[in-house]
Amino acid sequence: MSRTYTVWDSAPARDLDFTWQPITPSKTNSGRISGVGRLVWRAQSKPVYDRASVIAEYRGMMVGGRMEGSGLYVNSAGFKYEGQWHHGLMEGRGLLQFPSGDEFVGEFRRGRANGSGRLIDTTGEVYEGAFRDGLRHGHGRTILLNGSAYASSWVTGKETTRSHLVRMAQLGGVNLFSAWDDVRIGLGIDRKFPDRVQASDAAIWYEISNGPDAFEVRPAGKRLMSLWRGKGELQLSFEEEANESGGAGVLGQYRKQFVPLNLRIEIQNRASAPIQVTGVYLDVKRSSTENKPAIEITIDTYDSCLREAGYSSSFQLQNYGWAQAKDVVLRLGPAQPGGSSLNIVKKLGDLDRTLSADVEGDLKALGVDMEYFKSLEEGFSCSSQSTKECLKELRATKKFGQLTDKLEMQDTTFLLRFAAQLDYRWQDANGQFQSWTHPFKATLPLGFLKRANECGEGGGPQVITTKTQKLKVDATGYQVAIPYQTTIAPSHITPLIVSLEAPKSSVHEFSAVVQLADGRQIRSRPINLLYYRPRWFAENDREQPQDAYLQMFDLDGTELQRINSTDETDCSDRCDADTNCVGFSMNIASGLCSLKGGITSMRRDPRVISGLKKGTKRPGISTATPVIEHYTNSRFRSDPYAANLKSSPQECEKQCKADPDCAAFNFATATNICYLIDERLDHPEKSVGTNSGLKFQP
Repeated sequence: MSRTYTVWDSAPARDLDFTWQPITPSKTNSGRISGVGRLVWRAQSKPVYDRASVIAEYRGMMVGGRMEGSGLYVNSAGFKYEGQWHHGLMEGRGLLQFPSGDEFVGEFRRGRANGSGRLIDTTGEVYEGAFRDGLRHGHGRTILLNGSAYASSWVTGKETTRSHLVRMAQLGGVNLFSAWDDVRIGLGIDRKFPDRVQASDAAIWYEISNGPDAFEVRPAGKRLMSLWRGKGELQLSFEEEANESGGAGVLGQYRKQFVPLNLRIEIQNRASAPIQVTGVYLDVKRSSTENKPAIEITIDTYDSCLREAGYSSSFQLQNYGWAQAKDVVLRLGPAQPGGSSLNIVKKLGDLDRTLSADVEGDLKALGVDMEYFKSLEEGFSCSSQSTKECLKELRATKKFGQLTDKLEMQDTTFLLRFAAQLDYRWQDANGQFQSWTHPFKATLPLGFLKRANECGEGGGPQVITTKTQKLKVDATGYQVAIPYQTTIAPSHITPLIVSLEAPKSSVHEFSAVVQLADGRQIRSRPINLLYYRPRWFAENDREQPQDAYLQMFDLDGTELQRINSTDETDCSDRCDADTNCVGFSMNIASGLCSLKGGITSMRRDPRVISGLKKGTKRPGISTATPVIEHYTNSRFRSDPYAANLKSSPQECEKQCKADPDCAAFNFATATNICYLIDERLDHPEKSVGTNSGLKFQP
């Protein structure tokens, strides 16, 4: 059906579009929105399926077209508010998180902090007290990074002179985390991605919060955390099975969608003179593997376009954790007490990656005609448009045996629902066995109602391709160096984004340390990171086929012919058409396609993409020393993976030669910044004030 809804537009100048998804569509009328659901504001210039088009999102209660009661609001700038609303404004008690990482929890009136509350800034300093119109105003209590506290007083956001003197007295002679108050480190998670990156519901992003002893960094997905670390619903919903990532579920992920943790380190200069930063490093106290199995359950028959699920008699269990789930037992009972003697127990053994629990025989024993449901390939023909009447017709077929009264409808799918429980053991990083019991609600679809639906084309997410810093596992007392230099003016803040990865799901305790030219080392508040990485990804970890493209490699050997070509696909087709061709190299800068009759080695060249015919053995990589081809007043149009400040042309070239990931560099002569690039390249473009170099094996 189609309905027209009306909502209050607080920013008409932005000319945004919106969509409304009520929890119960049948109870929602056209006009000004009232009820519980999901309101999404989108940019009109982008397609609906593009996650990058989402400007803001609200989940909760609406009354008269405005946010009312309880609800959660987030926007693309990084603001997040969860709490009470009135007439479209924050009103009552709530939690507000800022893009900088600051957090406020307390009382709101007319959309701003008013009354008592607690403000925790990105450095970990805490103020508890009075607020007026969003600013600290009145009396309160300030807790410094060293743990000492004092009674502070404020007027419209500024600390009074007397109160500030008390603060300085508290700082004197105390062993602070940072040891200095004029230079401080703020921490957060970067929520602003390059324009080419589309945020994905399925990708694993992170969020940071202030714990009692440290900043706590956790995966942002509540569903992921409830499956992995809690006792949330173990079986995926139909929509989660067929999410926008193409069926990777919640815990699985595709390798290409796996994004690093982007830690935002803000260096705050509160002094009256500039400071010079000479380096940054992570001082890691401890890293340990998190072995707990990460299990999700699917049925793999849901169609996200048609919004229906076909026949299934089995549950698929996937374990993306780093330890086996041993002695796995699946128990199924009636979803509601009484009326059924259903008691199915499936002893499944050990779950390494995948297991299947088939209950077809168990349901047949209860009189369910499984063969009938297998035959409904095009769906059950119902004489009514009413879901309620169709459910009656299904029950009247007497195909459900003792479970007839347990049949349910969800959208157009008819299904059986069970009260379920999964029991297993696993061995933790210390070699001790831990037991786990996980209750959940299991859903088994038997078929769908016959409908005439059509599907549209969707778009997949893109990923960040930045170079990351590597954390270890099961290690103590090590450092991760981050080469970085800059000068920060008085009263300025300089942000630094550090991308982090670890080889396994793991827990890391560390601090960020900023090194200054005067010898000081400024240390952040401790950070406790719970990092999630699947042991295996939703796609199989198999080697690429022999005829796959070889990115940034040129093939040496016997050349059959050299021809002009449009792209690598055309070049590959020409090789396929020549029975003597065993491979090709396509130079995207020159537009020349080289067909090979024999291949001896591969040379690294970021301008070239090559391919091998099926059955051709992949050759070894040339041992030739890479050289640099220089370009004056030119730059390569590609996003850098690293930037080094206060560099020189010689140092920039040296760094690129030494880094195996580097394919080219741009050096800005006015700022002495060196940008390193690791992507496939075309011709450089003219750019006065920039010199560049391309690295390849001759």
